[in-house]
Amino acid sequence: TIGSHTLSHPILPTIGDDALEHEVDESRRVLEERLGRPVELFCYPNGSHDERVYAHVSRSYRAAITTNYGLVRPSSDLHRLMRIPAAASLPLMAWRMHWPNG
Repeated sequence: TIGSHTLSHPILPTIGDDALEHEVDESRRVLEERLGRPVELFCYPNGSHDERVYAHVSRSYRAAITTNYGLVRPSSDLHRLMRIPAAASLPLMAWRMHWPNG
């Protein structure tokens, strides 16, 4: 799938409310216009978010991804999903995906 990631990659907790709304909402609008389909997922630039950013993204998107390492579980917060970083090596990627402490 394709998710939104802002227009210009600002660190969202450091910008004002109007800029936050513009970056998050306009990014989605542009993607939806170009793709011709809904965009429901968001990824926080650099993983940075605070309660204000979280609240806006939660109202605007079905789910959001952080840069925190870990696995998604049934109890995971849909707007603070963890991730497994991609790897160029298939064995490393497989190890990351099956690491028991993830």
